[in-house]
Amino acid sequence: MITDQHVYSFPVAATVTATVGDTVYAGDTLVDDIEIIELAGNSPDYTSVPAISVGKQFLTGGYYGELVFENKSVSLVYSGLDADGRAVATFELSGFPADVAQFWIDVQTRGKQAGMQTLAEMLDTRENPTVEPTAEYLPATINPVQFLIENFFANNMFLIRLNRSAFPSNAPGISCLRHLRNMLPPHITYLIFIELAPTLEEIDLSESTDAPGIYHALPVTTSVVNCSGAGDPGIVEVHARVWPVSLTCN
Repeated sequence: MITDQHVYSFPVAATVTATVGDTVYAGDTLVDDIEIIELAGNSPDYTSVPAISVGKQFLTGGYYGELVFENKSVSLVYSGLDADGRAVATFELSGFPADVAQFWIDVQTRGKQAGMQTLAEMLDTRENPTVEPTAEYLPATINPVQFLIENFFANNMFLIRLNRSAFPSNAPGISCLRHLRNMLPPHITYLIFIELAPTLEEIDLSESTDAPGIYHALPVTTSVVNCSGAGDPGIVEVHARVWPVSLTCN
């Protein structure tokens, strides 16, 4: 890209956002392959973020892995009242089933502590509720990422989205981003999203005479168990090549 002051070069895979006639200023991002999303302020745009993965550093308790909050509308599930007579509400999360179950137990338990609210009470659509909400007073759907950002991360986190294919081979790498920690206040952190573009191989099944669903084209070496008594008995290791395959069904 050429301006009246400088010439800017980008890798072929980069997507330039400036067009002829635009005025650019120092600090402007000229490609959309690097995006810094500020969550604080009015109506932050995080539509390019598919999900937020919450790891052990954000969770307390014995969790095995991460919990994934997807940026989409999911159903809010009302499960009635618990043993203490408090309404129970949950929504879809991804992760180890035991972690998901434990998370909702923790949410409900902590929501019943003094001065706290359960998820159902937070989402109650009534202005001045005096009793526990039922399904009719709760929204039918919820966006997990939106809920997470608005209630927990809005003023304490920002997001960095990077398109890996748009960076040259001699780029410094994401290891340099750890130095951001030295420049941020203690209560502020960040999440990095790296978009990867894996190489896909296409297999044309249109010429196959086999029934649909048979994938003999993948190269696999199998093993034979020697049970005849001749030679050395045993099992030879099995080797298989597996790669992403994009299929279009007509």
